[in-house]
Amino acid sequence: MKIPPSTPRVTGGGAAQPGDAGRANGASGTTAPPTPGGDAVRLSPLSTQLHALASSLSGPEFDRAKVDEIKHAIRDGKLAIRTDVVADRMIRDVEERLAKGGK
Repeated sequence: MKIPPSTPRVTGGGAAQPGDAGRANGASGTTAPPTPGGDAVRLSPLSTQLHALASSLSGPEFDRAKVDEIKHAIRDGKLAIRTDVVADRMIRDVEERLAKGGK
């Protein structure tokens, strides 16, 4: 199926107007260079932020070496848990979360 060249381009909002191909809309988004048929795609700033977030999350979620070290310490009976430190860090974490939610 052939798509006629008058088909509007895909944008972050609203329908594209004929002749708008390749025109950037200032700071509202990023526009790809027009193709020979005049089609272009504009990405919203939110899309760009989501892409950056996905890239930052693509790494390992935990330190495998540290997990293995803790497993060995548990297995060997050498893991010392300081409950006072754990409790203090849990309280600090809750306080930080409450402070962020209160803004």
